[in-house]
Amino acid sequence: MAESAPTPPGRIRAPGSEPAREEPAWAAPAPIGAPLGARAVILAALCFAVLCLGGCMASCEHSPSSPEAGRCDFSPPPGALPDAHEILVGDWGEADGGLGLSPWLDGGSAPLRFGGQGSLMLTPTIHVSAGAEVAANPCWSVTLEAIRADGFGTSRMQTSYRFRRDGERYLAGEIFFPVDGIEGDLLSVEAIVVGENFRSSSGPLLLTLR
Repeated sequence: MAESAPTPPGRIRAPGSEPAREEPAWAAPAPIGAPLGARAVILAALCFAVLCLGGCMASCEHSPSSPEAGRCDFSPPPGALPDAHEILVGDWGEADGGLGLSPWLDGGSAPLRFGGQGSLMLTPTIHVSAGAEVAANPCWSVTLEAIRADGFGTSRMQTSYRFRRDGERYLAGEIFFPVDGIEGDLLSVEAIVVGENFRSSSGPLLLTLR
């Protein structure tokens, strides 16, 4: 009796006279060790992202009950504008027996905080006297500038923030402001707020970083 032809690799002989069917090449699972290198790279990247996020959440979160500085869109108008408001800049926290603003004073100090990527920053809250403004939550431009007293570095940022009306003042903060300085350095810090019809400044404040 003649022997039947062997079934070619990758083919399964069906019972009876049914034709043979192909076995999909992808049916066999890939060896577990094959993608190990790629998995290790992905896992390392995920761990790094989680650590960075955790560091930023631990270092960059707002102080309790601080007025949040939400960003908004505002283009300062051209030309000269009157200085119509008192501007104070300082720390938000315990003040006068409760939560409030402790203004930075010329010749005083300001605390440094660590950012999520190791940067050093000031986190001021901005106070603007209400004056004749009637808007509940105006969007104003804020410029922060810090110049080292030794002349070896200047930090500057300009962003628009949504201010919150609080009695006879408007507040925005805490604002994360990276600065070029370390503990003990002297910086001249100034905050400038521009609205539709005013441009007011805190004036330069000479501060020691702590």
